[in-house]
Amino acid sequence: MNKKAFFVLVTAMIIAYIIYRIIVGIIGNTVDDANRRGIEEYVEAIKLEYAKSLLNENAIDINSIDVKISTSVECEEKNITSNGEIELHGCRVENSKRKYSYVNKKVERE
Repeated sequence: MNKKAFFVLVTAMIIAYIIYRIIVGIIGNTVDDANRRGIEEYVEAIKLEYAKSLLNENAIDINSIDVKISTSVECEEKNITSNGEIELHGCRVENSKRKYSYVNKKVERE
C-alpha cells in the first residue's frame, strides 16, 4: 500500500470515529432528557395523589403512593420536606442503569 492510500484510509477512519462519537453523544443526551421528563411526570403524579388524599382527609405516606404513568419509575427513597416539597433519590426510569434524584424541583443525575 502506498503512503497516499494509507493516509486517505487513516483520515477516513478518523472522520468516521468523530462522526460515531457525535451520534453516540446525541443519543445519550436524548435518553437522559427522556429519563428526566419521566421523573418529572412521576413527581407530578405523586403530587396529585397526595393532594387527593389530603382533600379526602386521609393523608397517606408518600412511600405508599403507587402511581401509573407512561414510563416506569422506581425510586429508592421518597420524602416530603417540611415545606411540602417532594424529594426523590435513587430513581431509575424503565430499568435504566442511570440513577436520578429530584431535589428543589430539579432532576439531577446521581
